[in-house]
Amino acid sequence: LREIEARKSEKKIEKIRNGEISLFDSAQNILEQIEKPKSMVSNAPRKATEFSLKHFNIQNYFHEVRSPSLDSIETYMEKKKPNPKMIRETIKEKASENPVYIGDSDTDIIAAEKAGIDSIHIETSGKTSEDPTHSVKDLRQISEIIR
Repeated sequence: LREIEARKSEKKIEKIRNGEISLFDSAQNILEQIEKPKSMVSNAPRKATEFSLKHFNIQNYFHEVRSPSLDSIETYMEKKKPNPKMIRETIKEKASENPVYIGDSDTDIIAAEKAGIDSIHIETSGKTSEDPTHSVKDLRQISEIIR
């Protein structure tokens, strides 16, 4: 499993370095505008997630970052979205009031719904087949929703 995680991380890191994966337009501005504490929950391997945050220079915007470990396939499957476990753990540990999950995939929206929180879907590749609380085409719309 460690080999799989390492290969998956390296593949994602290479895509970031090559510009195949980039930061959404205005993402850094939105992170600056939203003054509430922010956490990240990602299905990507931890090494790739940490690389992404540092590469795009946004690591300081997040109070906590969670991603499932591949220590065992059972643990990975138990924590990976759409399972809401990582979201619930983060909400509980941070004692978050009125948390909102922002994501660009059906899996993100399902995980938020299962966690019992509002969601904002970023329409990067069209609409989701799920039913998010909010849907945006432009990240700048997020600051109008989260105040």
